[in-house]
Amino acid sequence: MNILSKRNGQLAIPFASNELRQDRDVIRKVVEVDGDLLQYASEELRNDREIVLTALKSRKYHRTIPLEFASNEFRNDREIILIAVNLNGESLKYASEELRNDREIVLTALKSRYYDTNPLEFASNELRNDKEIILTVKIDGESLQ
Repeated sequence: MNILSKRNGQLAIPFASNELRQDRDVIRKVVEVDGDLLQYASEELRNDREIVLTALKSRKYHRTIPLEFASNEFRNDREIILIAVNLNGESLKYASEELRNDREIVLTALKSRYYDTNPLEFASNELRNDKEIILTVKIDGESLQ
């Protein structure tokens, strides 16, 4: 069975053996197609920077946020968080407290093409009181700036 194949709308990877979930090549290919599938990788591979970056840059729209399934160590990794919030502003909720107070990261999250929950909800109190930040918030898809 192809690990990426769908049968009756179901992906094969959730039913894969632990051995396959620990196989770096298999997981890299899976998350390259759909970053949300990082949730099925072994803990070791969810700690793998290259695998996490591949999941974040996957070709598929993210129903969930791959960072949710990545190791906690990446929550203070500025490069990873910046990539994540650029793709989905809601990823800011998985950033460390320090990075939630990073002006560039919060502005990038607010300018993201996609989010359900306004990223400002996850920004630091200091940045919530920042005029430039507030004017970046989108209203009906348009920024006030």
